[in-house]
Amino acid sequence: MIPLIEAYQQGNRQEFEKIYSVFEKLIAYYARRFQHDEDALQEFNMFLIEILYQIPLDRFCMDKSCGLQKYISVSIRNQYIFYSKCKQKNDAMFVGFCEPIAGYQSSEDQRLMLLEGLSLLPDKQKRVIVDKYVYGYSDAEIAENLHISRQAVNRLKSRGLSALKAFFEKE
Repeated sequence: MIPLIEAYQQGNRQEFEKIYSVFEKLIAYYARRFQHDEDALQEFNMFLIEILYQIPLDRFCMDKSCGLQKYISVSIRNQYIFYSKCKQKNDAMFVGFCEPIAGYQSSEDQRLMLLEGLSLLPDKQKRVIVDKYVYGYSDAEIAENLHISRQAVNRLKSRGLSALKAFFEKE
């Protein structure tokens, strides 16, 4: 495993398929746990790519790859936990915002207040939130439309939701 990762870090992209095959089932398992998030698999794949560049290979014995595999597996599990908490936080934050936009049993005052809150957001944050929660686009589709990464979409969404939450708490 160590020679494969060293080769990958030095630019040999073909080694990624061999490394990925070791962790493919684990990544698929954690991605399936996010049933309604089609971006989860891509998020975990991106995480694996990032971690492969960050692994301190000098901490692992050359003849024992099981420690390295365990390190990567635990890192993937920790990423799953982190991703779960972020998703839970974003979902909880947006519960009160989604209904007024869609018009579910909300008063005109609530819709006006939401529109006022949205008007305070920068254009990209506003577009990401509206595309995600009004039109139902996935993060990948929004990223493609705005020509930015999915991670940037997620950051814009989180910042926008935080700003809206602060606005509603103030009101």
